[in-house]
Amino acid sequence: MVLDGITIIELAQTKAPALSTLILAEAGATVIKIDQPNKQSEKVTAGAALQNRGKKRVFIDLENTDWRAKIRRMLAFADVFVHDLCPSQAKAVNLDADTLRADFPSLISSAVTPYPGNHPDKNRKGTDSLVMARLGLLDEQKGHRDGPIYISFPLGTMGAAYLSAIGILARLIQRQKTGMGGAADTSLMQGMLAPMAMHWAKAEKPDPSFSYGIPKDNSPSLFECADGQWVHLMASPDKCPTMQALFEKLGSDAVAEANGLFPANRLFPNFGANTKMFKTRDRSFWLEELWANDVPAQGVALMGEIFFDQQAHANNYVVTVDDPNLGKILQPGPPFSITPPAKAGHAASLPGADTDDILAWLDHEQHSAKLASPGKNFATDIPPLTGLKLVDFGNFLAGPFAAMLLADLGADVIKVESRNGDPMRVVARAFAGCQRNKRSIAVDLRSHQAGPIRDALIKWADVVHHNLRENAAVKLGLDYKCASTVNPDIVHCHVTAYGKKGERSTWPGYDQLFQAASGWEKEAGGKGNPPIWHRFGMMDHQCAMASTVATLLGVYSRGETGRGQAVSASILGASLMTLNDISVRADGRVQGKVQLNSEQTGVSHGDRIYQCADGGWVAVDMSEAQIERLKVALSSKEIPTLELYFLSLSQALAEKVVEEFGGTTERVKLDQCADFLSSKSNLASNACIELMHRDYGKIVQVGAFWNTDSLAQKFERAPPTLGEHSAEILKGFDFLDADIGKLRADKIVR
Repeated sequence: MVLDGITIIELAQTKAPALSTLILAEAGATVIKIDQPNKQSEKVTAGAALQNRGKKRVFIDLENTDWRAKIRRMLAFADVFVHDLCPSQAKAVNLDADTLRADFPSLISSAVTPYPGNHPDKNRKGTDSLVMARLGLLDEQKGHRDGPIYISFPLGTMGAAYLSAIGILARLIQRQKTGMGGAADTSLMQGMLAPMAMHWAKAEKPDPSFSYGIPKDNSPSLFECADGQWVHLMASPDKCPTMQALFEKLGSDAVAEANGLFPANRLFPNFGANTKMFKTRDRSFWLEELWANDVPAQGVALMGEIFFDQQAHANNYVVTVDDPNLGKILQPGPPFSITPPAKAGHAASLPGADTDDILAWLDHEQHSAKLASPGKNFATDIPPLTGLKLVDFGNFLAGPFAAMLLADLGADVIKVESRNGDPMRVVARAFAGCQRNKRSIAVDLRSHQAGPIRDALIKWADVVHHNLRENAAVKLGLDYKCASTVNPDIVHCHVTAYGKKGERSTWPGYDQLFQAASGWEKEAGGKGNPPIWHRFGMMDHQCAMASTVATLLGVYSRGETGRGQAVSASILGASLMTLNDISVRADGRVQGKVQLNSEQTGVSHGDRIYQCADGGWVAVDMSEAQIERLKVALSSKEIPTLELYFLSLSQALAEKVVEEFGGTTERVKLDQCADFLSSKSNLASNACIELMHRDYGKIVQVGAFWNTDSLAQKFERAPPTLGEHSAEILKGFDFLDADIGKLRADKIVR
């Protein structure tokens, strides 16, 4: 496997770093998880069963000085160290990045904490909901009532898990060349800011599209059917024969009247009439007709149903594991494809199960420390992917966001667009959120005259990355077979909707469809409510990050073997991995599922947002025992519910009460976009960055997704205007001025 021979030490109690090492373990790395015997015993949960899959487990007491020495001895043999110690904790036990870099120059470390390690909040406690509350992200999603709502989706955890794995792989590639290790830290805050890059931005001279963005009250294309089930569409259904027949039967006046009940919708000119017509047939009927007419659509599923999807099984996105505690269960499999294939490991072991074997391995006399000193003397203050060349042929978000992450890490990225531009350009702020640090060339690849340009780009590149449908890629000569003919060493990443295998491999797909199919839209609506679409667009981002992992594994493999390869990721595969807190039995029973309440305020009394007397809200994180003690204390006050109790308190008093009972709390901030982008501490820590755009002037965007001084990142170019660098790029490929002029005149290049 690609990461055979790589040893990772994991010291973490939280989910994000555990998922990061799981991703790397399934690509072949050996992961040794350190269990602390004095901590609370591990609960047998579906989440733990997945997070610890395929790992070796050893008991080491971090509070014992002698045992700390054993950890350091393990690090001398290891390639990577992943942990969730905040900076003050890591410093106290000599596991901070500076100490590790001095003592183990070739070791790669990744701290995954609530907040960035260079941010004023770096030592602050936090869970997904607490960090989202403090950032103001709970106010970025419109719910079924006014005010902020609780977000069940683990936005920070999933983002941070991928970012950690990406940073580690970038460091491994850098180490192939230099022998040097270093840190690749990230945080829940940065993980949840990844999708906010398409929303949180400002410009000195914005155009109307940039100013408009994607409003919080944006109406998704969700339709209820006759059986009470819902479908999510990403194109108008008006061309479907049944819809046309129903319109004709209804009559033009009635169609216009139904449309008038809803705001105008550019993609759905008959939205009101569609809403009425969908209620005349069951969902199964509509899905069959929509799919038959190439209308991108999915049913809004219950959480867990996607584990039985044939397309998911065809691409190995679902695996069967015989867990000693939970029995034979279905779990998410690796969300990407590489060669040799990534594979799910053995069922999770018990805490400390491999202690004797690991300690014996440590004490073996014949072992010598791995890469104890750097092999070459290279500068460490340059981005780790410096020198990597990538051509981004993608559109929209799931492809281009991956290319931007690689550009941030130092890759030289050329974005190739049609002469009309990436279709995402019409949503200018969202477009800008996945395009910085790229150069743009606008070329009509459909023309035979563009063949030499396409081939020059592919010959130049180390990586081709795109999310075109397979038939379109073949027509344009961008599939792996064509690309590898031009450049046999190429690493070719194809991002698809449904995976490379199975009947739906060529189907179109969008974030919204997979939020629906995975169960997250149903979950987001709350118990008994209609589903809602998460405006964060997180499935596209999850897919983009999974494809970034696959791409870097391909690049790393080429560094070891000298051979390129085809890799891929899909929105379907990434969607499955987000369901990492549940497992499903063969009979369909879901284990680990916790549903958002109907008020959309939380999943339990201890994991919830509460409104206070002054109109504000607080997010709380309290254990069951802490909640019970609070309820006992309230029993004499004759206040029937915790909701009413918090409603009698100011935010300040609510914070004090929660802390007195041992919990953690944050005020739910509102309308934070402008404050975040103007914050001096955010600018100083690169949580947001300033760039000069050719048309917009100074723009401010969400910034660095990794946060350590030793990991240099590149923030040189604002998102490009269409074809901004066409001439520059062509001249770099030795096209003459006369050739470029003819390409312009013939409308091949813009």
